[in-house]
Amino acid sequence: MVQLLLSVSRKSRYISNMIELPDRLESYRPVFELTSRPAIQLKPQEAAPDLAPWESRIGGRPPLFQGAAWPVAADDSLLYFLAQLNLGLFPSIGSFPEQGCLQFFVGAKKEDTMVRYWAEISQDTSDWSVPEHAISANGPLNNEQVYSLDYTLVRELMPHSDYRFKEHIGTQLKLGLE
Repeated sequence: MVQLLLSVSRKSRYISNMIELPDRLESYRPVFELTSRPAIQLKPQEAAPDLAPWESRIGGRPPLFQGAAWPVAADDSLLYFLAQLNLGLFPSIGSFPEQGCLQFFVGAKKEDTMVRYWAEISQDTSDWSVPEHAISANGPLNNEQVYSLDYTLVRELMPHSDYRFKEHIGTQLKLGLE
């Protein structure tokens, strides 16, 4: 389900109150509506250096919860921090966790990735620490800059590249998308 969180918004695929469709597809609206699913759209905000450690963020120095060890790759090199998502602040979307925290880390190699999930987190700053070695100019993000995130509950349509597209839409819709 991380794909839903990190999807890049396409005007024709996201809906808030109404599905936006090109005129030539309007007659297929009921078919498209059958494939819509709830999603959370994330929008980075202005730089916010003073976020509380439990708040969602992109970049910056990652807060580590309750003395957790810094994530490392197979070769013991430190992983780079990408983002933290406080799920307790998200709108509810069904089976997705309604509390806890996700942290995303990457390394130099594709296999050097880690997603850390804390089922319960504290809003007591003494339960969090920010290691000094977390700053790195060589990482994928400038860890000196931290951005807060704004969440919006949206509906996402199934893209034609989804393996279920043919089953749900493909037989009813012939648009040359295959």
